[in-house]
Amino acid sequence: MVQTVWFFYVLLIMKRNPNLVNLSAEHHDGLVIALRIKKAVAKLDDLSIVLDYTLHVWPTLKHHFNQEEDNFFLFPQIDSKHPLLKRMLDEHNEFERIIQRLSTGTGRLKDDLLSFSELLKNHIRFEERVLFPYMEEILSQDEINKIGTNLAQSHQPLCVSWGANFWD
Repeated sequence: MVQTVWFFYVLLIMKRNPNLVNLSAEHHDGLVIALRIKKAVAKLDDLSIVLDYTLHVWPTLKHHFNQEEDNFFLFPQIDSKHPLLKRMLDEHNEFERIIQRLSTGTGRLKDDLLSFSELLKNHIRFEERVLFPYMEEILSQDEINKIGTNLAQSHQPLCVSWGANFWD
């Protein structure tokens, strides 16, 4: 139900191109993930369950990032050196660095979890408010249709499920 409501919000209120709605719907789930991590870090002394959750949802977040990268650079007018696209790629790489530290225990757990949560929230807001409108502006409808077809073939919803609501 929430996914359906978000779909109509993105499509009607934000006027998102229907071919990008899957990515925008995943952004909603990403904001849920970011909030859960932030709330749990503030509440819990033992952060191991938050770490487990973050590592559990990471593969589907990574798949989402790969979908963006694989589809947004199909067209010659999209240049990875453009500041907006460079920011997207830089942030995707920063997620990788944080996950590497979390996976190996080489960082500060609390700081890395909070950094991950904050980066995820800000990254999603940037893509929804700035990057996606830019992409919709510079790409033709045929190009956006191609992205939509590709996304429909490889779509995997973000994994937000977890046994216990440790964040409440």
